[in-house]
Amino acid sequence: IGADRELAPNLVLQVNYSYSRTSRLFGNGPGLIQPRVGVKPGPNGDYLPGAGFSGTLPDGQPYNVPTFIPDPAKVAAGGNGFRTQNIPGYSTDYQGLELGLIKRLSNKFMTHIGFGWNNAQEHFSSKDGMYDANGNPTPTDQEPLKNSGQFVRRSSGSGAGAIYVSFWAAGISLPSVPACTGRGRRRL
Repeated sequence: IGADRELAPNLVLQVNYSYSRTSRLFGNGPGLIQPRVGVKPGPNGDYLPGAGFSGTLPDGQPYNVPTFIPDPAKVAAGGNGFRTQNIPGYSTDYQGLELGLIKRLSNKFMTHIGFGWNNAQEHFSSKDGMYDANGNPTPTDQEPLKNSGQFVRRSSGSGAGAIYVSFWAAGISLPSVPACTGRGRRRL
């Protein structure tokens, strides 16, 4: 929903609010949810601790990130198969607020100033849904697996880089038209 209000001649304030909620999803961005056949997904599922990784941050703080791998015996018993399913208890919602100030074209000048607030969150009403697209409970940047957590969509269609949708956004556009004045010139 949105509204425009003329504050003064040729000056308009815009306010827009967006809300959406999506449930019964097959995936949350990177791919379909395809848990392995015969392997119970989720934090208490048939996953074993993986090698993980650790190191030291530039500021000297150590870190240690655990990873999980499916139980090889269960994978073999399931015929190395996958199945596509809805994510149990998973939904997303989005709320956005946009504010804009538009100075309409007059006196050879026009501008638009805008501000946006974006809030996309994931929700898990069941712990059984807190696993990634392959049934792995390891959180990643694209699948943080955190209830009511902010999630960021990342895309890199060309492979050259990634584009992230930010929590805050602002923009200013100032198109200008050169004024031609004087003798022998056409006035705009």
